[in-house]
Amino acid sequence: MAKEARTLLTSRAKNYLLMEYGRHLWDKVSVAPYQEREQDSDYYEAAPRVMACCWGPGNPATTFVMLDSNGEVLDTLYAASLSVRGQNAFVQQRKKSDQQRVIKFMTDHQPHVVVLGAVNLCCQQLRDDIFEIIFKMGEANPTEYGRMDDIIVVYADETIPRLYENACISSEQLQQQSGIVKRAVALGRYHQNPLAMVAALCGPAREILSWKLIPLQSFLTPDETYSMVEQVMVDATNQVGLDVNLAISHEWLFAPLQFISGLGPRKAACLQRSLVQASSLYTRKDLLNHGLGKKVFVNAVGFLRVRRSGNAASSSQFIDLLDDTRIHPESYWLTQEFAKDMYMALADDQDVNDEDVLEMAVEQMRDKSHWLKCLVVDAYAKSKRLESRKDTLNHIRFELIQGFQDWRKPYVGPNQDEEFYMITGETKETLFEGKMLQATVRRVQRHRAVCVLDSGLTGLLSKEDFSDYRGYRDLTEKLIEGDTLTCMVKSVQKRPNY
Repeated sequence: MAKEARTLLTSRAKNYLLMEYGRHLWDKVSVAPYQEREQDSDYYEAAPRVMACCWGPGNPATTFVMLDSNGEVLDTLYAASLSVRGQNAFVQQRKKSDQQRVIKFMTDHQPHVVVLGAVNLCCQQLRDDIFEIIFKMGEANPTEYGRMDDIIVVYADETIPRLYENACISSEQLQQQSGIVKRAVALGRYHQNPLAMVAALCGPAREILSWKLIPLQSFLTPDETYSMVEQVMVDATNQVGLDVNLAISHEWLFAPLQFISGLGPRKAACLQRSLVQASSLYTRKDLLNHGLGKKVFVNAVGFLRVRRSGNAASSSQFIDLLDDTRIHPESYWLTQEFAKDMYMALADDQDVNDEDVLEMAVEQMRDKSHWLKCLVVDAYAKSKRLESRKDTLNHIRFELIQGFQDWRKPYVGPNQDEEFYMITGETKETLFEGKMLQATVRRVQRHRAVCVLDSGLTGLLSKEDFSDYRGYRDLTEKLIEGDTLTCMVKSVQKRPNY
């Protein structure tokens, strides 16, 4: 009975951990890409130009990488002296030179957002330097950069970029690039398409398993963890869909293809090779010519978007509007009949008899989606004796209003607590009020001592809080620089100047 109880408790505990892991992973991959302020259009059009910055100690140097709106590398800049703190003339001259180079770099490429990898306390000084550069840009060209909030600077976690830097796929996609450049590219691309960057780590080596999302993750086996990864990624990918033509033009966007329903790593790889050779796709039905069997096609086609993007953007060939919706090809006939009925019921009498207009009823209803928003589908289904297809008609209505609407939660920058933990490397479990930890004395004054934690955080120890201060007039009689103390955290101040 004891053995059975242990087995049952272990099974329940693992199931709970798996659910927690899946929930945390979903929170990461179900976030929409960063968008510019006051942008509410589809996220593919609203993708920003990103300048990603990774701090470097000197070898490698602090690196800036400029990405276009499709995540392709435009330019790279190394600035080893940007954040130096020396006061001599030579050091200041090198820093000024790097500032001018970064100003030219940003002026030439005009990024919408600067993403700064937060790895240590030096990144705080680096962010201040970037703000100073933006301010100087505003002084030099007030009409274009007159406001400080024209260019946004955000901190970002480097966990995924570091995993990508060491993954095999980074060497395939970014050949002959240094490690820190690969990391910076991943940092920027994660803000442009989080789902694609996480999917890139779900290859044969399963680098995604090195991403620690919950404290007790080590109690799960790799197979158990990856099974949950697949479930979450399939749900997230099919919710968003995959723009085939855009992925053909930009290889890194193909990463989620393996999680499209009906596909897998092998079928996705074969389909990708065939699509890249074709260079563009103009109708969903053409997928049958790229190695997809009928059953796989039926399962996958509703989540593959065919639209005027990538190489197909400049083509004059007709692309069916329904191919850029979640409506399955099996329901196209129902959609066309539905659109015609709605248009005939709501349009002016003089337009109803125009056969060309009726043929374009789907496009007409998309342009006049306000008609559909006030439609009662139940009444329509009853009038057409389509009660069994009421749910399908509801989905058709939503897709005609806005095809492939992004249901993911919008991107929100890190709050003060998240910035604090990213920069210091601490967590809620390693630093909290009442926590016992080791600190090294750096400077001793009469009534207080300045201590430093392993993470680089500074702590203050007052004379009254020192347990052995009785019998001594001040702390200088008891402590010297370099002493190691066991301290208890009384409070944590998460202000900007950590």
